[in-house]
Amino acid sequence: MVPEITAFLQQARPTEILLLLADTTPSQQQQLRLTFLELLRQQVLVLGNRLIQRPPSSTSAIYVRPGPAFYDYQPRAYEILLLRPFLKQNLPELLLRHFVELAFQVAESASRFSGTVHLQGPLPSLYSQNWWQRLLGIRQLVPSGNALRMRLTEWLTHQDITLNRIAQRDEKAATVLASQLGRILFLLPTFRSPLGHILDRELFRAQTEQHGAVFATDSSDSTDSSPSSWYNCGHHFDSHTDAGGHGSQSDGVDDSGCGGDSGCGGCGGD
Repeated sequence: MVPEITAFLQQARPTEILLLLADTTPSQQQQLRLTFLELLRQQVLVLGNRLIQRPPSSTSAIYVRPGPAFYDYQPRAYEILLLRPFLKQNLPELLLRHFVELAFQVAESASRFSGTVHLQGPLPSLYSQNWWQRLLGIRQLVPSGNALRMRLTEWLTHQDITLNRIAQRDEKAATVLASQLGRILFLLPTFRSPLGHILDRELFRAQTEQHGAVFATDSSDSTDSSPSSWYNCGHHFDSHTDAGGHGSQSDGVDDSGCGGDSGCGGCGGD
């Protein structure tokens, strides 16, 4: 990996990488989903399941709660928007469906949320904006930023091809590679493919067993509604319809037409 990519990936979070690679502003669903998944992966947030007694039957509900890393994590401005119920209102937990609704409300729109993402982290130094570009909301990559974008796209495509090929031959080895990729995995088309779902479930199970976080079931209750993978966690954002009545596709194909969130073409299997 070239030093520029290494340095960028050490600082960048998935939503920031998504914005650098995208040709147009990614949808609200994409941006919020990636932000949420990274907060879960970092154990800033966890999901909890509870059986609610409603005679004559009971129903299961999934809650979002502050995780073990909540107080030590340094959130960026756009992440604070999602963490607001716990930071500003000090709520101990929130129904997942309410959390998703609030996330879409505070994000306002894809363009406004992406503007907040651009405020911090490694992105500002990669773009130039004079006064009229700021007025019109236009961002233009500087030459070094454009070069990084091209190299990063090539590198991610290579990682996706490699992961896909290994997954077809050796699931255990592919799971190890997927774990090493960390947050990058969420951006790869393979992550949202049938092969990727198998690896995804293994990684989700491993983190849950190792840290006891991501998903916690109250008492001994366990229900079929419990998410079994990162994809299932993020799917709540895919299935949400925003205020404008626009839903996101939920069949594993994102708004840009590729199978992952990065905007890179990926391998598509071979």
